[in-house]
Amino acid sequence: MKKSLLWILILLVSIFMISTFSLAGCKTTTTTETTAAETTATATAAAETTVAETSATEAAEPITITYWSWMLESKWPDVVDAIKKKFEADHPNVTVKVEFVSSYADYKTKLTTAVAGGEAPDIMQLWMGGIIEYTKSGALLDITKYVNEGFFPKDIYQSAWDAHTVEGKIAIVPTDMENEIVAYNVDMFKKYGLSIPKTNADLVNIAKVLKKDGIFGISLGNKDQWGGVDAYMTELAYADPEYKVRKAETGEISWVQPEFIKAAQNIIDKIDEGVYAPGANSMEHLTDALALFTQQKAAMLFPFGAYLIGGLDEATTGSFQYSAFPFPPYNEGDATLNIGTTAGRWGVSSNSKNPEVALEFLNYFLSDYGQNIIFDVGQSIPCRPIDLTSKTLSPAMEACLQAASDCKNQRMIFNSNVYNELYNIAQGLFGKEITAEKFAEDLQAAYEKK
Repeated sequence: MKKSLLWILILLVSIFMISTFSLAGCKTTTTTETTAAETTATATAAAETTVAETSATEAAEPITITYWSWMLESKWPDVVDAIKKKFEADHPNVTVKVEFVSSYADYKTKLTTAVAGGEAPDIMQLWMGGIIEYTKSGALLDITKYVNEGFFPKDIYQSAWDAHTVEGKIAIVPTDMENEIVAYNVDMFKKYGLSIPKTNADLVNIAKVLKKDGIFGISLGNKDQWGGVDAYMTELAYADPEYKVRKAETGEISWVQPEFIKAAQNIIDKIDEGVYAPGANSMEHLTDALALFTQQKAAMLFPFGAYLIGGLDEATTGSFQYSAFPFPPYNEGDATLNIGTTAGRWGVSSNSKNPEVALEFLNYFLSDYGQNIIFDVGQSIPCRPIDLTSKTLSPAMEACLQAASDCKNQRMIFNSNVYNELYNIAQGLFGKEITAEKFAEDLQAAYEKK
């Protein structure tokens, strides 16, 4: 009996253990199947994501944008090269095709032809008259909404936007600032016992002292016209301290004003007194006039801004020291009045196939990286505040920074007819082919022209 009970007990335990292992086996199988399903689902999702990412990458078709500039003689090509490399590294599907035209005059002709033919580059450097004309005609992309919506850094100097707002539209992206002051040969000034002029009479006296040794006073190139415009606008800052030019360009007053006539006459007087080197209209400023200064045939160079420092450093190679000073006022003790605006002015063609890519490239110039490259490599004044405490500043750069901080007068006239006429008749002043009175009358005639 005991034996039977023992066998029954063994049988029951065996059945229980088999059942337990069977249940355990079922549970393990179920768990394994669930894990496999989850793994498969995860792998599928991951594969789909990878495919989606690959498709997106493959869908990012190659893009080429074009960028034109005339600033070949400065350090700007090095700035563009550095920013281009960073931009293309961050945007592997984008190629920036850069083209520099060595002559400002040739550049204007080339761009004017391209715009007229509907073949403008995506990004184009622009002169003042071109900004007005192309903004009004719609050849430039209106970027006002991008500015207002914070596409660009918010701490760009407001004056940089204000300088190029035409009929309420912003079509220009600024990259750096410029001011127009006078560079001078420090060594030559010391040699002749000359001091920085405090008045117009001092400037005339410097020219007379230098002339005795066959050295010119101020080298200015006006073949490409803008140097003469800067000279007139600088004179106008002193002759017209109330800046009536803003009333004249809207028709509130005539252009035939005593102040406007005086500014033109002051240029004629300076030419007569030998302040300006002869032959301005036959010299391009960034080449010929610059060479006259670097070869020490002229003691001064105007207009001068930070954008020329890199080129001057290379051209002089330490052969002489140079610095800069503001164009002097008429009377001793009067405040100096500088003219200035943005240096790099870039528009995006309204016909661009990739306008936002072009704007993003320009935005790289405005980044912290870009603004430091502009200062360190391009030796230009940034249009956003950057930390300068660790920077080594040359005397010329210190003078440019000071002048930029003091600048209250824009060299811009927003009436395109008047501004375009100013380019032409400024050559008449430097060629002594026009009187100051006729100069003002021609500005008024241009205003009245429809």
